[in-house]
Formats: sequence, structure tokens, C-alpha cells
Amino acid sequence: MAREILTKVISLTSIMDDIYDIYGTLEELALLNEAIQKWDVDAMDGLPEYMQAYFKEFLQLYEYIRNQLVAKGRSYRLIYAKEVEAKWFHTNYIPTLEEYMSLQLITTGYGLLATTSLVGMDDVVTEHVLKWSVGDYKIVKAAQTICRLMDDVSSHEEAREELLKRVIDAWKDINEEFLHPTIVPMSVLMRILNFSRVVDVLYSDGDNYTHSKTKLKNYVTSLFANPLPM
Repeated sequence: MAREILTKVISLTSIMDDIYDIYGTLEELALLNEAIQKWDVDAMDGLPEYMQAYFKEFLQLYEYIRNQLVAKGRSYRLIYAKEVEAKWFHTNYIPTLEEYMSLQLITTGYGLLATTSLVGMDDVVTEHVLKWSVGDYKIVKAAQTICRLMDDVSSHEEAREELLKRVIDAWKDINEEFLHPTIVPMSVLMRILNFSRVVDVLYSDGDNYTHSKTKLKNYVTSLFANPLPM
């Protein structure tokens, strides 16, 4: 269930990223932000048709997540999933230069995905763990930094050396968190680590996320179409 929920949320998040970066006007994006904060199907009134289609899928996804959690007796987890989702949507717009520095970590979406990845897990994830995931902890911030800066490296060659230096520092922070006793189980930390590993695959040799028919296509093919026999 955890992987299924995360996959669905990543898919919609990726579409939303394109809506903000390419398709939506500032006025439309403001309306969509407001609709997301309300979590109400009636809030789609006034949105352009393509945003209405997206918002409907968005609400249906979280209704599906709610039903899955209720069936497992874990309905309280939905509060955390909605909280980080709404926070990310509220801040996911094109910022001014001054705003960028303070918003750069939130707009990666990695805070959202980190918490979402825990929502469908088994009993190792307690409310204490979920509260930890939405807190200001070093390993989460480091994963967000790696995502943000590796993405930037692929499109800002002139600042490549400085950005990579900060990426290395963020990896050191992640390693440090694994070396010391932690307040959450190791399986939870592994979720955060794996997000950073994904970014390394996507951006270590250009932007393989945007240009998915290059190296990323080969990885997906080898994993799902032509997997090694077990």
C-alpha cells in the first residue's frame, strides 16, 4: 500500500509541477491554491477546464488514500498527508529572487513525498514518526537540498562547482544522521535516503527527469520490462 500511495502522489505532483511551470497563469494558479486549501469539490468552480480535471483527480486520490487507511485502522495518518500536500501547493509558485532562498527547499516537494511515503507503511510508522517527518530535521532538509541543487546543477553550469559543494555537504549530513542514535526507526530514515538516491540517478549526468528517454528509460526498462531473474 505504501508504494502504491506514493506512486500515485508522485504522478499527480509531477503533473502539478508542469501546471505551475508551464501552463497556468498567475491568476489561475492563485485560484488553484485556494481550491487546494479548501479540499472541496465545489472549490473547482472558476478553474479552467484542465485544472478542474486535475483537481477532481486530486480529490479522488486522497479519498482513495483515506479509504485505504480507514480499512487499516490508521485514518489519523491522513491529517499529515493533507497537511504537507496543502503546504506544498500553497508555496509552489514562481517566487521572486528574494523569496527563492527561503522557499527553495519546500518547493522541491520532498517534504511532501517524505511524509507521504510513510503514510501507507506498517505499524513501524507511529504518530511520533509522522510528527518527526513534518519537523525541521537535518536529514529531511538534507534530502530537500540535494534535490533542489542537483536539479539546479543541470541548468546552471556557471554555478556548478558551488552547488555541488553544497550537495556534498548535504550528503555528509545524511551520513551523520545514520551514524548517531536516531529518534525514529532505521527503516524510516531509509525512506529519506532513497529519495536522495533517486535524485542522484535523475540528475548526476544531466536532467534525466525532463529528458526521460535517455538514461532513465534504460533504468525503467531494466527494472520492469527486462528484470533479472530472482
